[in-house]
Amino acid sequence: MQYQVRFDPGETCDTSPTALNEIMKIAAEVEKHDPTGLLIVGSADVMPVRLDRREALGNNATLAMSRAECVSGRIAKILRLNNRNPPIEVTTRAAYDQSPQARYKGRDSDRVVEVHLLKPLI
Repeated sequence: MQYQVRFDPGETCDTSPTALNEIMKIAAEVEKHDPTGLLIVGSADVMPVRLDRREALGNNATLAMSRAECVSGRIAKILRLNNRNPPIEVTTRAAYDQSPQARYKGRDSDRVVEVHLLKPLI
């Protein structure tokens, strides 16, 4: 099962008005499905970080990891409050759309943190 937390360009987990609500919904799904672990993947947008935000955010890979770590930390905190502690792996991926148009405008589909609920193979 896969869920997503979406972000606007340059937005971090701490500045997103919708991220916390989405994270709480995902944590409820984790409790409902009781996975053996979570894989949390921050996506890097191919559109470069604006110059005025580069010092604070670094590059897109740093922004993607920052978002993923924040989502991971918030999910883990919610789960610990309910005595659950599944293993969580955090990583990043490159943008799916590497086209010149995406580099100019970006893609909403690449401004996400994906949360995968892992189940054992039978």
